[in-house]
Amino acid sequence: MVLTGLVVLQLAVSWRAEAQINSYWDLYHFWIQAFDSCVRVLSPTLNKALLLKAPIDECFYGVGNPLNQYLATSCPNGRWKRNGGQVWALAKWGDKVWVGTRENAICTTMGFSGVMEPIRTDYAVCEFGQSAFVPPLPDYLGDWRPPSIYVYDVQTGQSRRVAFLTPGSLGGIPLIQGLRGAGAVNGIVFMAGLAGTDSQNASLVLFAYNSDTEEFLGWRALNGPDGTRYKNTRKWLTFKGHLYGSAWVEGGGRIIRWLGDAEAIKKGDVRTLWNFEEVGYLDQAPANMTVYDGKRLAVGTRPKDTNRVLRGGQIWLSPEFQDHLTAQDAFQWKVVWSAAAYEPDTVTAAATAVGDLAFFDGYLWWGTEMQVEQAWGIHKEVYGRLLPGYPSTDQDIAALLGTWRPTSVFRGRHMESENYQVDLLYGFSLLPRFEVNQETGQGRWTLAPNRMGAKPLYGPGGFCNWYQVQTYSMAVFGNRLYVGTSEYSQRMASGFLSLPDFPKPTPSPELWGADLWRFDSAEAGAVAESLGGIGNYLNAAVRNLLADDALYVGTGNTSNLATDPRDDVPEGGWELIRLWE
Repeated sequence: MVLTGLVVLQLAVSWRAEAQINSYWDLYHFWIQAFDSCVRVLSPTLNKALLLKAPIDECFYGVGNPLNQYLATSCPNGRWKRNGGQVWALAKWGDKVWVGTRENAICTTMGFSGVMEPIRTDYAVCEFGQSAFVPPLPDYLGDWRPPSIYVYDVQTGQSRRVAFLTPGSLGGIPLIQGLRGAGAVNGIVFMAGLAGTDSQNASLVLFAYNSDTEEFLGWRALNGPDGTRYKNTRKWLTFKGHLYGSAWVEGGGRIIRWLGDAEAIKKGDVRTLWNFEEVGYLDQAPANMTVYDGKRLAVGTRPKDTNRVLRGGQIWLSPEFQDHLTAQDAFQWKVVWSAAAYEPDTVTAAATAVGDLAFFDGYLWWGTEMQVEQAWGIHKEVYGRLLPGYPSTDQDIAALLGTWRPTSVFRGRHMESENYQVDLLYGFSLLPRFEVNQETGQGRWTLAPNRMGAKPLYGPGGFCNWYQVQTYSMAVFGNRLYVGTSEYSQRMASGFLSLPDFPKPTPSPELWGADLWRFDSAEAGAVAESLGGIGNYLNAAVRNLLADDALYVGTGNTSNLATDPRDDVPEGGWELIRLWE
Protein backbone atom coordinates (compact mmCIF):
# COMPACT_ATOMS: atom_id res chain seq x y z
CA MET A 1 0.00 0.00 0.00
CA VAL A 2 1.38 3.42 -0.94
CA LEU A 3 0.27 6.59 0.81
CA THR A 4 0.59 9.79 -1.19
CA GLY A 5 2.47 12.93 -0.26
CA LEU A 6 -0.85 14.58 0.56
CA VAL A 7 -1.46 11.90 3.14
CA VAL A 8 2.00 12.43 4.62
CA LEU A 9 1.29 16.13 5.07
CA GLN A 10 -1.90 15.33 6.92
CA LEU A 11 0.10 13.29 9.42
CA ALA A 12 2.32 16.15 10.53
CA VAL A 13 0.34 17.44 13.49
CA SER A 14 0.94 19.42 16.63
CA TRP A 15 1.63 17.75 19.96
CA ARG A 16 -1.53 16.77 21.76
CA ALA A 17 -2.30 16.41 25.42
CA GLU A 18 -2.70 12.62 25.53
CA ALA A 19 -0.38 10.46 27.65
CA GLN A 20 3.13 10.39 26.20
CA ILE A 21 5.11 7.20 25.58
CA ASN A 22 8.83 7.53 26.34
CA SER A 23 10.09 4.16 25.06
CA TYR A 24 8.93 0.90 23.59
CA TRP A 25 8.85 -0.47 27.13
CA ASP A 26 6.00 1.92 27.88
CA LEU A 27 4.07 0.45 24.96
CA TYR A 28 4.82 -3.05 26.19
CA HIS A 29 3.51 -2.23 29.68
CA PHE A 30 0.44 -0.57 28.19
CA TRP A 31 -0.47 -3.82 26.46
CA ILE A 32 0.30 -5.93 29.54
CA GLN A 33 -1.96 -3.75 31.69
CA ALA A 34 -4.73 -3.76 29.07
CA PHE A 35 -5.05 -7.54 29.46
CA ASP A 36 -4.31 -7.71 33.18
CA SER A 37 -7.81 -8.64 34.37
CA CYS A 38 -9.04 -10.73 31.45
CA VAL A 39 -11.49 -13.57 32.02
CA ARG A 40 -12.11 -16.06 29.20
CA VAL A 41 -15.06 -18.40 29.74
CA LEU A 42 -15.03 -21.75 27.93
CA SER A 43 -18.53 -23.20 27.52
CA PRO A 44 -18.74 -25.63 24.58
CA THR A 45 -22.20 -26.74 23.45
CA LEU A 46 -21.61 -28.37 20.05
CA ASN A 47 -20.56 -31.84 18.96
CA LYS A 48 -17.61 -32.13 16.60
CA ALA A 49 -16.45 -34.34 13.74
CA LEU A 50 -13.45 -33.98 11.44
CA LEU A 51 -14.64 -34.48 7.85
CA LEU A 52 -11.59 -33.72 5.70
CA LYS A 53 -7.89 -33.10 6.21
CA ALA A 54 -5.22 -31.73 3.90
CA PRO A 55 -3.30 -34.64 2.35
CA ILE A 56 0.40 -35.32 2.82
CA ASP A 57 1.80 -34.45 -0.59
CA GLU A 58 5.56 -33.85 -0.44
CA CYS A 59 8.80 -35.37 0.86
CA PHE A 60 11.06 -32.76 2.45
CA TYR A 61 14.78 -33.17 3.21
CA GLY A 62 15.83 -29.59 3.84
CA VAL A 63 15.64 -26.05 2.52
CA GLY A 64 16.81 -26.09 -1.08
CA ASN A 65 17.66 -29.80 -0.96
CA PRO A 66 17.52 -31.33 -4.46
CA LEU A 67 15.96 -34.48 -2.98
CA ASN A 68 12.79 -32.60 -2.04
CA GLN A 69 9.97 -34.12 -4.08
CA TYR A 70 6.43 -32.88 -4.56
CA LEU A 71 3.79 -35.63 -4.97
CA ALA A 72 6.26 -38.21 -3.68
CA THR A 73 5.03 -41.75 -3.10
CA SER A 74 7.74 -42.57 -0.55
CA CYS A 75 10.00 -40.57 1.73
CA PRO A 76 13.06 -42.57 2.86
CA ASN A 77 15.00 -40.62 5.51
CA GLY A 78 13.05 -37.46 4.71
CA ARG A 79 10.13 -35.74 6.37
CA TRP A 80 6.60 -35.80 5.06
CA LYS A 81 5.05 -32.42 4.38
CA ARG A 82 1.48 -31.11 4.05
CA ASN A 83 1.32 -28.07 1.80
CA GLY A 84 -2.43 -27.56 2.15
CA GLY A 85 -2.69 -24.49 4.37
CA GLN A 86 -6.22 -23.07 4.17
CA VAL A 87 -9.82 -23.85 3.42
CA TRP A 88 -10.00 -20.52 1.59
CA ALA A 89 -13.45 -21.08 0.04
CA LEU A 90 -16.49 -22.96 1.31
CA ALA A 91 -19.98 -23.52 -0.12
CA LYS A 92 -22.81 -26.03 0.27
CA TRP A 93 -25.68 -27.15 -1.89
CA GLY A 94 -27.94 -29.97 -0.78
CA ASP A 95 -25.81 -32.67 0.77
CA LYS A 96 -22.58 -31.51 -0.91
CA VAL A 97 -19.97 -29.33 0.81
CA TRP A 98 -17.54 -27.72 -1.63
CA VAL A 99 -14.04 -26.83 -0.45
CA GLY A 100 -11.46 -24.66 -2.19
CA THR A 101 -7.90 -24.60 -0.87
CA ARG A 102 -4.79 -22.48 -0.77
CA GLU A 103 -1.41 -24.09 -0.23
CA ASN A 104 1.37 -22.68 2.01
CA ALA A 105 -0.64 -19.50 2.40
CA ILE A 106 1.58 -17.89 5.02
CA CYS A 107 4.68 -18.42 2.87
CA THR A 108 3.21 -16.81 -0.24
CA THR A 109 1.75 -13.97 1.83
CA MET A 110 5.15 -13.25 3.36
CA GLY A 111 6.75 -13.57 -0.07
CA PHE A 112 4.45 -10.95 -1.56
CA SER A 113 5.32 -8.65 1.37
CA GLY A 114 9.04 -8.90 0.57
CA VAL A 115 10.23 -11.62 2.97
CA MET A 116 12.70 -13.79 1.01
CA GLU A 117 14.94 -15.37 3.66
CA PRO A 118 13.95 -19.04 4.14
CA ILE A 119 12.35 -19.87 7.49
CA ARG A 120 12.32 -23.27 9.14
CA THR A 121 11.03 -24.30 12.56
CA ASP A 122 10.04 -27.63 14.09
CA TYR A 123 6.53 -27.02 12.75
CA ALA A 124 6.86 -25.37 9.36
CA VAL A 125 9.10 -24.26 6.52
CA CYS A 126 9.07 -21.58 3.82
CA GLU A 127 11.77 -21.99 1.17
CA PHE A 128 11.02 -18.97 -1.05
CA GLY A 129 13.73 -18.73 -3.73
CA GLN A 130 15.39 -21.99 -2.70
CA SER A 131 12.32 -24.02 -3.61
CA ALA A 132 12.50 -26.49 -6.48
CA PHE A 133 9.63 -24.51 -8.04
CA VAL A 134 12.04 -21.57 -8.65
CA PRO A 135 12.44 -21.15 -11.55
CA PRO A 136 10.04 -20.92 -13.34
CA LEU A 137 8.23 -19.24 -10.44
CA PRO A 138 9.59 -16.02 -8.91
CA ASP A 139 11.27 -16.27 -5.50
CA TYR A 140 8.27 -14.87 -3.63
CA LEU A 141 6.06 -17.67 -4.99
CA GLY A 142 8.52 -20.49 -4.44
CA ASP A 143 6.27 -22.19 -1.90
CA TRP A 144 3.19 -22.10 -4.14
CA ARG A 145 1.61 -25.47 -4.86
CA PRO A 146 -1.48 -26.17 -6.98
CA PRO A 147 -4.75 -25.64 -5.08
CA SER A 148 -7.58 -28.15 -5.18
CA ILE A 149 -11.36 -28.34 -5.14
CA TYR A 150 -12.94 -31.05 -2.98
CA VAL A 151 -16.52 -32.13 -2.53
CA TYR A 152 -17.80 -33.88 0.60
CA ASP A 153 -21.17 -35.68 0.74
CA VAL A 154 -22.62 -35.33 4.24
CA GLN A 155 -25.02 -38.23 3.72
CA THR A 156 -22.52 -40.84 2.54
CA GLY A 157 -19.44 -39.47 4.27
CA GLN A 158 -17.56 -39.81 0.99
CA SER A 159 -15.28 -37.18 -0.50
CA ARG A 160 -13.24 -36.70 -3.62
CA ARG A 161 -10.95 -34.16 -5.19
CA VAL A 162 -12.76 -32.91 -8.28
CA ALA A 163 -10.01 -30.56 -9.47
CA PHE A 164 -6.23 -30.32 -9.07
CA LEU A 165 -5.52 -26.92 -10.54
CA THR A 166 -2.13 -27.17 -12.20
CA PRO A 167 -1.35 -24.41 -14.73
CA GLY A 168 -2.41 -25.42 -18.21
CA SER A 169 -4.89 -28.06 -17.05
CA LEU A 170 -8.62 -27.95 -17.86
CA GLY A 171 -7.85 -26.55 -21.28
CA GLY A 172 -5.30 -23.93 -20.32
CA ILE A 173 -6.00 -22.37 -16.92
CA PRO A 174 -3.47 -19.83 -15.59
CA LEU A 175 -1.61 -20.27 -12.32
CA ILE A 176 -4.24 -20.20 -9.56
CA GLN A 177 -2.92 -18.97 -6.22
CA GLY A 178 -5.93 -20.39 -4.41
CA LEU A 179 -9.72 -20.65 -4.35
CA ARG A 180 -10.84 -17.64 -2.33
CA GLY A 181 -14.60 -17.39 -2.82
CA ALA A 182 -17.44 -19.85 -3.34
CA GLY A 183 -21.17 -19.72 -3.88
CA ALA A 184 -24.03 -22.05 -4.78
CA VAL A 185 -27.54 -21.49 -6.09
CA ASN A 186 -30.12 -23.81 -7.67
CA GLY A 187 -27.61 -26.63 -7.95
CA ILE A 188 -24.86 -24.61 -9.64
CA VAL A 189 -21.62 -24.07 -7.70
CA PHE A 190 -18.97 -21.45 -8.47
CA MET A 191 -15.48 -21.69 -7.01
CA ALA A 192 -13.65 -18.37 -7.43
CA GLY A 193 -9.88 -18.40 -7.79
CA LEU A 194 -7.20 -15.73 -7.59
CA ALA A 195 -5.02 -16.13 -10.69
CA GLY A 196 -1.62 -14.75 -11.67
CA THR A 197 1.88 -14.44 -10.27
CA ASP A 198 1.76 -10.77 -9.26
CA SER A 199 -0.79 -8.21 -8.13
CA GLN A 200 -0.53 -6.10 -11.27
CA ASN A 201 -1.66 -8.94 -13.51
CA ALA A 202 -3.99 -10.72 -11.09
CA SER A 203 -7.37 -11.90 -12.35
CA LEU A 204 -10.50 -13.59 -11.05
CA VAL A 205 -11.14 -17.05 -12.49
CA LEU A 206 -14.41 -18.92 -11.89
CA PHE A 207 -14.84 -22.70 -11.97
CA ALA A 208 -18.43 -23.91 -12.35
CA TYR A 209 -19.97 -27.25 -11.35
CA ASN A 210 -23.30 -29.02 -11.31
CA SER A 211 -23.48 -29.85 -7.61
CA ASP A 212 -25.95 -32.70 -8.07
CA THR A 213 -23.75 -34.64 -10.50
CA GLU A 214 -20.38 -33.02 -9.65
CA GLU A 215 -19.97 -32.40 -13.38
CA PHE A 216 -17.44 -29.72 -14.33
CA LEU A 217 -19.18 -27.09 -16.44
CA GLY A 218 -16.20 -24.92 -17.38
CA TRP A 219 -14.00 -22.06 -16.27
CA ARG A 220 -13.63 -18.42 -17.22
CA ALA A 221 -11.57 -15.35 -16.31
CA LEU A 222 -14.39 -13.03 -15.30
CA ASN A 223 -14.45 -9.35 -16.23
CA GLY A 224 -17.02 -6.62 -15.88
CA PRO A 225 -19.61 -5.93 -18.59
CA ASP A 226 -17.50 -2.98 -19.78
CA GLY A 227 -14.33 -5.08 -19.86
CA THR A 228 -13.03 -3.94 -16.47
CA ARG A 229 -10.66 -6.61 -15.19
CA TYR A 230 -11.73 -8.29 -11.99
CA LYS A 231 -8.60 -8.86 -9.91
CA ASN A 232 -9.66 -10.74 -6.80
CA THR A 233 -12.62 -11.82 -4.69
CA ARG A 234 -13.56 -12.96 -1.25
CA LYS A 235 -16.98 -13.83 0.12
CA TRP A 236 -20.09 -14.84 -1.86
CA LEU A 237 -23.63 -15.42 -0.57
CA THR A 238 -27.04 -16.62 -1.68
CA PHE A 239 -30.23 -14.84 -0.62
CA LYS A 240 -33.80 -15.35 -1.84
CA GLY A 241 -32.55 -17.63 -4.61
CA HIS A 242 -30.00 -15.14 -5.96
CA LEU A 243 -26.22 -15.52 -5.85
CA TYR A 244 -24.09 -12.46 -5.10
CA GLY A 245 -20.33 -12.28 -5.41
CA SER A 246 -17.55 -9.80 -4.74
CA ALA A 247 -14.99 -8.57 -7.25
CA TRP A 248 -11.98 -6.31 -6.74
CA VAL A 249 -11.10 -3.81 -9.45
CA GLU A 250 -8.50 -1.08 -9.76
CA GLY A 251 -9.58 1.69 -7.39
CA GLY A 252 -12.42 -0.17 -5.69
CA GLY A 253 -14.77 -3.09 -6.06
CA ARG A 254 -18.03 -4.46 -7.41
CA ILE A 255 -20.87 -6.55 -6.05
CA ILE A 256 -22.14 -8.85 -8.79
CA ARG A 257 -25.28 -10.97 -9.18
CA TRP A 258 -25.52 -14.13 -11.25
CA LEU A 259 -28.15 -14.09 -14.04
CA GLY A 260 -27.79 -17.64 -15.30
CA ASP A 261 -30.59 -20.14 -15.97
CA ALA A 262 -29.64 -23.03 -13.69
CA GLU A 263 -32.18 -25.51 -15.05
CA ALA A 264 -31.13 -24.92 -18.65
CA ILE A 265 -27.47 -25.22 -17.69
CA LYS A 266 -28.02 -28.55 -15.95
CA LYS A 267 -29.69 -29.79 -19.14
CA GLY A 268 -26.64 -28.86 -21.19
CA ASP A 269 -27.44 -25.32 -22.38
CA VAL A 270 -24.60 -23.30 -20.86
CA ARG A 271 -25.15 -20.06 -22.79
CA THR A 272 -26.07 -18.15 -19.60
CA LEU A 273 -23.44 -19.73 -17.35
CA TRP A 274 -21.21 -16.64 -17.23
CA ASN A 275 -23.92 -13.98 -17.18
CA PHE A 276 -23.48 -11.54 -14.29
CA GLU A 277 -24.56 -7.98 -13.65
CA GLU A 278 -22.94 -5.39 -11.40
CA VAL A 279 -25.32 -4.35 -8.62
CA GLY A 280 -22.91 -2.45 -6.37
CA TYR A 281 -20.06 0.01 -6.99
CA LEU A 282 -17.71 0.50 -4.02
CA ASP A 283 -14.57 2.61 -3.66
CA GLN A 284 -12.75 -0.14 -1.74
CA ALA A 285 -12.23 -3.89 -2.13
CA PRO A 286 -15.28 -5.87 -0.90
CA ALA A 287 -14.24 -8.63 1.48
CA ASN A 288 -17.23 -9.98 3.41
CA MET A 289 -21.00 -9.86 2.90
CA THR A 290 -24.10 -10.56 4.92
CA VAL A 291 -27.84 -9.91 4.73
CA TYR A 292 -28.89 -6.90 6.80
CA ASP A 293 -32.33 -7.10 8.44
CA GLY A 294 -33.70 -9.27 5.64
CA LYS A 295 -33.87 -6.48 3.06
CA ARG A 296 -30.37 -5.16 2.34
CA LEU A 297 -26.84 -6.41 1.87
CA ALA A 298 -24.04 -5.22 4.13
CA VAL A 299 -20.46 -5.42 2.86
CA GLY A 300 -17.20 -4.98 4.75
CA THR A 301 -14.19 -3.77 2.76
CA ARG A 302 -10.42 -3.62 2.73
CA PRO A 303 -8.66 -0.28 2.14
CA LYS A 304 -6.82 -1.61 -0.91
CA ASP A 305 -6.22 -0.08 -4.34
CA THR A 306 -8.22 3.00 -3.44
CA ASN A 307 -7.97 6.72 -2.87
CA ARG A 308 -10.10 6.27 0.27
CA VAL A 309 -7.29 4.62 2.21
CA LEU A 310 -7.43 7.01 5.17
CA ARG A 311 -10.89 5.75 6.10
CA GLY A 312 -9.56 2.27 6.67
CA GLY A 313 -11.98 -0.56 5.99
CA GLN A 314 -15.62 0.45 5.57
CA ILE A 315 -19.10 -0.99 5.93
CA TRP A 316 -21.41 -0.38 2.99
CA LEU A 317 -25.19 -0.85 2.94
CA SER A 318 -27.14 -1.56 -0.21
CA PRO A 319 -30.46 0.11 -0.94
CA GLU A 320 -33.49 -1.77 0.33
CA PHE A 321 -34.85 -4.38 -2.08
CA GLN A 322 -37.77 -6.80 -2.25
CA ASP A 323 -36.47 -9.78 -4.23
CA HIS A 324 -33.00 -8.91 -5.51
CA LEU A 325 -30.63 -6.09 -6.38
CA THR A 326 -30.26 -4.93 -9.99
CA ALA A 327 -27.88 -2.80 -12.02
CA GLN A 328 -30.06 0.22 -11.22
CA ASP A 329 -28.99 -0.14 -7.58
CA ALA A 330 -25.27 -0.08 -8.30
CA PHE A 331 -24.65 3.55 -7.32
CA GLN A 332 -27.15 3.65 -4.44
CA TRP A 333 -24.94 2.02 -1.81
CA LYS A 334 -23.68 4.13 1.10
CA VAL A 335 -20.90 3.98 3.68
CA VAL A 336 -22.22 3.72 7.25
CA TRP A 337 -19.00 3.07 9.21
CA SER A 338 -15.23 3.03 8.77
CA ALA A 339 -12.24 1.93 10.83
CA ALA A 340 -11.18 5.58 11.08
CA ALA A 341 -14.30 6.22 13.16
CA TYR A 342 -12.64 4.16 15.92
CA GLU A 343 -8.87 3.98 15.36
CA PRO A 344 -7.05 7.14 16.56
CA ASP A 345 -3.82 6.52 14.62
CA THR A 346 -4.22 7.61 11.00
CA VAL A 347 -1.73 5.19 9.46
CA THR A 348 -2.92 2.23 11.51
CA ALA A 349 -6.50 2.98 10.48
CA ALA A 350 -5.38 2.88 6.85
CA ALA A 351 -4.10 -0.67 7.42
CA THR A 352 -7.25 -1.91 9.20
CA ALA A 353 -9.84 -3.91 7.29
CA VAL A 354 -13.36 -4.86 8.26
CA GLY A 355 -13.42 -8.55 9.11
CA ASP A 356 -16.45 -10.75 8.77
CA LEU A 357 -19.91 -9.49 9.68
CA ALA A 358 -23.35 -10.93 10.42
CA PHE A 359 -26.85 -9.79 11.34
CA PHE A 360 -28.00 -11.23 14.66
CA ASP A 361 -30.59 -10.37 17.32
CA GLY A 362 -31.48 -7.03 15.73
CA TYR A 363 -27.88 -5.85 15.26
CA LEU A 364 -25.20 -5.87 12.61
CA TRP A 365 -22.05 -7.38 14.16
CA TRP A 366 -18.51 -7.06 12.81
CA GLY A 367 -14.87 -7.19 13.77
CA THR A 368 -11.59 -5.75 12.55
CA GLU A 369 -8.88 -7.52 10.64
CA MET A 370 -5.21 -6.61 10.42
CA GLN A 371 -1.99 -8.11 9.11
CA VAL A 372 0.46 -7.05 11.80
CA GLU A 373 3.47 -7.00 9.48
CA GLN A 374 1.59 -4.82 7.00
CA ALA A 375 0.58 -2.12 9.50
CA TRP A 376 4.11 -2.05 10.90
CA GLY A 377 5.61 -1.77 7.41
CA ILE A 378 3.27 1.00 6.26
CA HIS A 379 4.00 2.99 9.41
CA LYS A 380 7.74 2.85 8.71
CA GLU A 381 7.24 3.68 5.03
CA VAL A 382 5.20 6.79 5.79
CA TYR A 383 7.20 8.20 8.67
CA GLY A 384 10.51 7.28 7.09
CA ARG A 385 9.72 10.01 4.54
CA LEU A 386 9.05 12.58 7.23
CA LEU A 387 11.76 11.76 9.77
CA PRO A 388 15.37 11.34 8.56
CA GLY A 389 16.87 8.08 9.83
CA TYR A 390 13.54 6.77 11.09
CA PRO A 391 13.25 4.21 12.48
CA SER A 392 16.20 3.42 14.72
CA THR A 393 16.35 -0.05 16.27
CA ASP A 394 14.37 1.06 19.32
CA GLN A 395 11.92 3.03 17.16
CA ASP A 396 11.41 -0.06 15.01
CA ILE A 397 10.32 -2.09 18.04
CA ALA A 398 8.12 0.77 19.23
CA ALA A 399 6.50 0.90 15.79
CA LEU A 400 5.70 -2.81 15.95
CA LEU A 401 4.13 -2.50 19.40
CA GLY A 402 2.43 0.78 18.51
CA THR A 403 0.72 -0.58 15.39
CA TRP A 404 -0.21 -3.99 16.83
CA ARG A 405 -3.98 -4.27 17.12
CA PRO A 406 -5.87 -7.21 18.61
CA THR A 407 -9.19 -7.49 16.80
CA SER A 408 -11.96 -5.19 18.00
CA VAL A 409 -15.61 -6.25 17.79
CA PHE A 410 -18.62 -3.98 17.28
CA ARG A 411 -22.36 -4.12 16.78
CA GLY A 412 -24.69 -1.52 15.33
CA ARG A 413 -28.39 -1.02 14.77
CA HIS A 414 -30.48 1.35 12.67
CA MET A 415 -27.41 1.56 10.43
CA GLU A 416 -29.58 2.63 7.49
CA SER A 417 -30.70 5.79 9.33
CA GLU A 418 -29.05 8.96 10.57
CA ASN A 419 -29.82 7.86 14.13
CA TYR A 420 -27.70 4.73 14.00
CA GLN A 421 -26.03 3.33 17.12
CA VAL A 422 -22.65 1.56 17.27
CA ASP A 423 -21.42 -0.25 20.39
CA LEU A 424 -17.83 -1.26 21.07
CA LEU A 425 -18.01 -4.78 22.50
CA TYR A 426 -14.35 -5.78 22.65
CA GLY A 427 -11.65 -3.19 22.11
CA PHE A 428 -9.75 -0.40 23.82
CA SER A 429 -10.58 2.99 25.32
CA LEU A 430 -7.00 4.12 24.65
CA LEU A 431 -4.71 3.13 21.79
CA PRO A 432 -1.19 4.10 20.70
CA ARG A 433 -1.03 6.99 18.25
CA PHE A 434 2.07 8.36 16.52
CA GLU A 435 2.42 12.10 16.02
CA VAL A 436 4.94 14.36 14.31
CA ASN A 437 5.62 17.93 15.42
CA GLN A 438 5.87 20.17 12.36
CA GLU A 439 8.03 22.73 14.16
CA THR A 440 10.66 20.39 15.62
CA GLY A 441 10.39 17.53 13.11
CA GLN A 442 10.23 15.02 15.95
CA GLY A 443 7.86 12.10 16.29
CA ARG A 444 6.56 10.32 19.35
CA TRP A 445 3.95 7.84 20.52
CA THR A 446 1.07 8.83 22.77
CA LEU A 447 -1.94 7.03 24.18
CA ALA A 448 -5.07 8.54 22.69
CA PRO A 449 -8.79 7.84 23.21
CA ASN A 450 -10.49 5.90 20.45
CA ARG A 451 -12.44 8.16 18.12
CA MET A 452 -15.78 6.80 19.29
CA GLY A 453 -15.04 7.98 22.82
CA ALA A 454 -16.31 4.57 23.88
CA LYS A 455 -15.37 2.01 26.49
CA PRO A 456 -15.65 -1.66 25.54
CA LEU A 457 -18.74 -3.28 27.01
CA TYR A 458 -17.24 -6.72 27.58
CA GLY A 459 -13.45 -6.57 27.57
CA PRO A 460 -10.26 -5.80 25.68
CA GLY A 461 -9.79 -6.58 22.01
CA GLY A 462 -8.84 -10.03 20.82
CA PHE A 463 -11.44 -11.53 23.15
CA CYS A 464 -8.84 -11.11 25.93
CA ASN A 465 -5.97 -12.44 23.80
CA TRP A 466 -3.34 -10.02 22.47
CA TYR A 467 -2.44 -12.47 19.72
CA GLN A 468 -5.90 -12.58 18.13
CA VAL A 469 -5.69 -9.92 15.46
CA GLN A 470 -8.38 -10.90 12.95
CA THR A 471 -12.11 -11.57 13.04
CA TYR A 472 -11.99 -14.01 10.16
CA SER A 473 -15.48 -15.50 10.14
CA MET A 474 -19.02 -15.14 11.50
CA ALA A 475 -22.17 -17.22 11.16
CA VAL A 476 -25.55 -17.50 12.85
CA PHE A 477 -26.39 -21.10 13.74
CA GLY A 478 -29.04 -22.36 16.15
CA ASN A 479 -30.06 -18.77 16.98
CA ARG A 480 -26.55 -18.01 18.21
CA LEU A 481 -23.76 -15.96 16.66
CA TYR A 482 -20.40 -17.69 16.20
CA VAL A 483 -17.19 -15.74 15.62
CA GLY A 484 -13.95 -17.30 14.37
CA THR A 485 -10.55 -15.69 14.78
CA SER A 486 -6.96 -15.81 13.57
CA GLU A 487 -4.38 -16.29 16.32
CA TYR A 488 -0.64 -15.57 16.21
CA SER A 489 0.78 -16.99 19.45
CA GLN A 490 1.92 -20.42 18.23
CA ARG A 491 3.59 -18.92 15.18
CA MET A 492 5.26 -16.31 17.39
CA ALA A 493 6.40 -18.87 19.97
CA SER A 494 7.91 -21.13 17.30
CA GLY A 495 9.78 -18.25 15.66
CA PHE A 496 7.99 -18.61 12.36
CA LEU A 497 7.01 -15.00 11.73
CA SER A 498 9.58 -12.62 10.27
CA LEU A 499 9.60 -10.18 13.19
CA PRO A 500 12.40 -8.75 15.34
CA ASP A 501 12.93 -9.84 18.92
CA PHE A 502 10.69 -7.58 20.98
CA PRO A 503 9.01 -7.61 24.41
CA LYS A 504 5.55 -9.13 24.23
CA PRO A 505 3.04 -11.01 26.34
CA THR A 506 4.24 -14.56 26.90
CA PRO A 507 2.78 -16.69 24.09
CA SER A 508 1.61 -19.45 26.42
CA PRO A 509 0.69 -22.82 24.86
CA GLU A 510 -2.67 -22.36 26.58
CA LEU A 511 -3.42 -19.62 24.03
CA TRP A 512 -2.30 -21.55 20.95
CA GLY A 513 -4.89 -22.11 18.28
CA ALA A 514 -7.64 -19.93 16.85
CA ASP A 515 -10.76 -19.39 18.93
CA LEU A 516 -14.42 -19.91 18.16
CA TRP A 517 -16.57 -17.55 20.22
CA ARG A 518 -20.33 -17.58 20.74
CA PHE A 519 -22.83 -14.83 21.49
CA ASP A 520 -26.03 -16.38 22.83
CA SER A 521 -27.88 -13.05 22.57
CA ALA A 522 -27.29 -9.32 22.38
CA GLU A 523 -27.69 -9.11 26.15
CA ALA A 524 -24.35 -10.60 27.17
CA GLY A 525 -20.72 -10.95 26.18
CA ALA A 526 -19.21 -13.85 24.32
CA VAL A 527 -18.28 -17.25 25.69
CA ALA A 528 -15.82 -19.56 24.00
CA GLU A 529 -17.00 -22.60 22.08
CA SER A 530 -13.32 -23.45 21.61
CA LEU A 531 -10.06 -21.84 22.78
CA GLY A 532 -7.60 -24.18 21.10
CA GLY A 533 -8.15 -24.46 17.37
CA ILE A 534 -11.30 -26.60 17.69
CA GLY A 535 -9.31 -29.59 18.88
CA ASN A 536 -6.03 -28.84 17.09
CA TYR A 537 -3.92 -25.99 18.46
CA LEU A 538 -2.06 -25.77 15.14
CA ASN A 539 -5.29 -24.52 13.56
CA ALA A 540 -4.24 -20.86 13.62
CA ALA A 541 -7.37 -19.56 11.89
CA VAL A 542 -11.07 -20.29 11.73
CA ARG A 543 -10.97 -19.23 8.10
CA ASN A 544 -14.56 -19.98 7.08
CA LEU A 545 -17.85 -20.66 8.85
CA LEU A 546 -20.88 -21.97 6.96
CA ALA A 547 -24.22 -22.45 8.73
CA ASP A 548 -26.66 -24.98 7.27
CA ASP A 549 -27.82 -28.30 8.77
CA ALA A 550 -24.68 -27.95 10.91
CA LEU A 551 -21.94 -25.40 11.39
CA TYR A 552 -19.12 -26.19 8.97
CA VAL A 553 -15.66 -24.88 9.79
CA GLY A 554 -12.77 -24.48 7.37
CA THR A 555 -9.47 -23.88 9.14
CA GLY A 556 -6.13 -22.33 8.31
CA ASN A 557 -3.12 -24.30 9.52
CA THR A 558 0.38 -23.21 8.52
CA SER A 559 2.31 -26.08 10.15
CA ASN A 560 3.29 -27.92 6.98
CA LEU A 561 5.95 -30.08 8.70
CA ALA A 562 3.74 -31.30 11.57
CA THR A 563 3.07 -34.71 10.03
CA ASP A 564 4.43 -37.35 12.42
CA PRO A 565 1.56 -39.37 13.92
CA ARG A 566 3.93 -40.84 16.52
CA ASP A 567 4.65 -37.58 18.36
CA ASP A 568 2.43 -35.61 20.71
CA VAL A 569 2.06 -32.70 18.28
CA PRO A 570 -1.25 -32.41 16.38
CA GLU A 571 -1.22 -32.63 12.61
CA GLY A 572 -0.62 -29.65 10.37
CA GLY A 573 -2.70 -28.79 7.31
CA TRP A 574 -6.21 -27.44 6.79
CA GLU A 575 -9.28 -29.16 8.22
CA LEU A 576 -12.97 -29.27 7.40
CA ILE A 577 -14.92 -29.72 10.64
CA ARG A 578 -18.62 -30.27 11.27
CA LEU A 579 -20.19 -28.91 14.47
CA TRP A 580 -23.77 -29.70 15.46
CA GLU A 581 -26.13 -29.50 18.43
